[in-house]
Amino acid sequence: MPENLVSTRLSRRRKQSAVLQVRMVIDWEQDPFWISERPDPTSFPVSAAGLREYCDISDELVEQIDQWHGEWIALLDREYPPDTEFPSPEAEAEWERRGRELAERVAVLFAPHIRFEHSGRVLRSGLPGLLD
Repeated sequence: MPENLVSTRLSRRRKQSAVLQVRMVIDWEQDPFWISERPDPTSFPVSAAGLREYCDISDELVEQIDQWHGEWIALLDREYPPDTEFPSPEAEAEWERRGRELAERVAVLFAPHIRFEHSGRVLRSGLPGLLD
């Protein structure tokens, strides 16, 4: 195994050991992932590409998440974000379905101790008691 690959994997393990929770949410113009780390559990936004610091996410998955997130940004009502609407209920349902599918694909890339949520739905519960 090449030395730089070993170094990258060790770095990701160290980063993951500090992670408490990953949330995939749409928060106006922020990145789609929010990560909470020890010792300060305050969340901070991370792009799909930024997840490479924490897990082995493929270029293809990063591109799919960026496309999905970009669709939201293109719809965003910047004057008053709560007024943002999809062109139809069907378009919104399809966008939400793809978001769930992407979240499920990302969740399995993280260590089992990490809680992973998508739009308030827990996909992986992590270790009991860490966030309770």
